[in-house]
Amino acid sequence: MFENNTCVTFGNGYASDCQSNMNVSGNAVANQAGSMVVCSKQDLAKYISEGHDKGSSISKWPKDDALVAAGLKKLAPWPKSASVADASAAIAAAARLE
Repeated sequence: MFENNTCVTFGNGYASDCQSNMNVSGNAVANQAGSMVVCSKQDLAKYISEGHDKGSSISKWPKDDALVAAGLKKLAPWPKSASVADASAAIAAAARLE
């Protein structure tokens, strides 16, 4: 299974659900171009529209601050009042303790 993931990549392709024994769905994929090839060089957006890789999407990279904020949201329950800078400083401080 490869389900409900957020993938920001330099890549331009992945296996999707063309492998008969693999369930791939609900993934948010982003790369610099905002397009990707899957399964025998098919366009991912078209492949999804044909009913494959259900619930997945392809988009361009988010802006840096949006990407950092999304990552921090997944990593820790930061207070809504905390800024990206606050969270980044907390992560840097924690890294120094290791």
